Amino acid sequence: CLLFIASVYIFVYIVIALYRIWYPFEIEWLEGAIVDHIRRICEGKSLYTKPSLDFIPFIYTPLYFYLSALLSKIVGIGLLAPRLISLFSSLGCFALIFLIVKRETNDKLSAFLSTCLFAATFKISGKWFDIARVDSLFLMLFLVCIYMSRHKSETSILLAALFAGLSFLTKQTALFMSIAIALFYIFTHYRHFFIFTIILFLIVVGTTLIFNHLTNGWYSYYVFTLPSQHKFMYSMLIPFWKDEIFSHLPIACILSIFFFLIDNSNKNHQRLFYLLLSIGMLGSACLSRLHSGSSKNSLMPAYVIISILFGLSIHKILELSSKRIILYLMCIAQFGILLYNPLSQIPTQRDLKRAKEFIIKIKKIKGDIWVPYHGYIPFLAGKKTYAHVAAIWDVLRSNTKPKVILIDEIKKSLKNGYFKAIILRDSIPDIIRPYIKGYYDKKQGLYPPIKGPFEYIYIKRPQENCLKNFFKKFVVLCLTNSVCFSNMDDNKFGLDKCYSFR
Repeated sequence: CLLFIASVYIFVYIVIALYRIWYPFEIEWLEGAIVDHIRRICEGKSLYTKPSLDFIPFIYTPLYFYLSALLSKIVGIGLLAPRLISLFSSLGCFALIFLIVKRETNDKLSAFLSTCLFAATFKISGKWFDIARVDSLFLMLFLVCIYMSRHKSETSILLAALFAGLSFLTKQTALFMSIAIALFYIFTHYRHFFIFTIILFLIVVGTTLIFNHLTNGWYSYYVFTLPSQHKFMYSMLIPFWKDEIFSHLPIACILSIFFFLIDNSNKNHQRLFYLLLSIGMLGSACLSRLHSGSSKNSLMPAYVIISILFGLSIHKILELSSKRIILYLMCIAQFGILLYNPLSQIPTQRDLKRAKEFIIKIKKIKGDIWVPYHGYIPFLAGKKTYAHVAAIWDVLRSNTKPKVILIDEIKKSLKNGYFKAIILRDSIPDIIRPYIKGYYDKKQGLYPPIKGPFEYIYIKRPQENCLKNFFKKFVVLCLTNSVCFSNMDDNKFGLDKCYSFR
């Protein structure tokens, strides 16, 4: 019964992923912008460049984007290539969790339950396993690092460092998790420590120097400077542990703690390795979750290490106790807590219809249009794509000179009517609110191409309307004798909203 319940989660995930991989539009709001990154690479343009309304990259290292661009040469530019990489990476994570636990325990049951537990966290980690985001690839590469780290040969340690470096080149979080493995080697084998740290250092520093040279320093700006300047939401600290870890995985957490209370001193420093690794992965997940602008994908490293410890603990308990039925019932209860409706994770025909209607409405608007909450969608409508609002917000949350330049560019573009229309959510960002209200008229609402807040089309206000408003105000003020021509400079009658003084 336990094996059936556990295996259902893997089967359900694969079915969901196979349905979603062919969906032609966004499933998550940043997916389209990922395609814009891929298109840029395929066009031979630099990914890391001066932030502007035309394009701003996300604050990630580049490996996922370049692999997706390479695959796009075969399957075509779109969402399929990055989703394929994420899907196979997530399946790779399943396989590696199984291999790691099996190698530690020589117990296929415990290894399989570990794998199933991680598969069961699909919903609570934001449903990101298979979408066009960097997380599954980053985790798979780091799991290879973990697997190779438990081998004794120097070649294995070298490979562990190599995959730690590749994981970093997918997402910077891997660097903090790699420190845990380096610390383990300090306590156990100095030679392995030097091999691991030197190779990892060469990859991180070497690629940084190369990319900085190729991008005139913009690589470090996006990968290191911007993330370091974003605020941490310390109010999320208790909810992270209470609501996002323990409430979802109470039994797995208890069993994980139990694992460290058992004497494993004769098992090749097993307990020390996983203690340090747990601190590294849980700590990295916590810091990522506290980072402003984070989402539930930040929890995935935490769920990986808890899943591994879950299997290791099950094996140890089975060795020490003959009362297996209690343990099996606890495992069933844990899987039951993670139960979710798989149908709600699959885009419906209604979602498809709304996405198509969204594109049709964009097509009907003449001229340039800015759709800051959706990447790739304007491209499908035959329009030029611009910077995504999430990437813009990454720059605006910093205290850097490019922030000032970007704000000035946004203001000028809106004031001069560069965009004939803008599609925004009702909560307009404060930085552009005066320019939207002053130069654009709110017209019709429309359903977004993904599940989310209602959006509205703002059309550029014609200049002739501004002239009419000017004459109306001028006549009324003159008739009421409430204006003096000597202070005309102080009474522009709204002309400054349509024209600039020369």
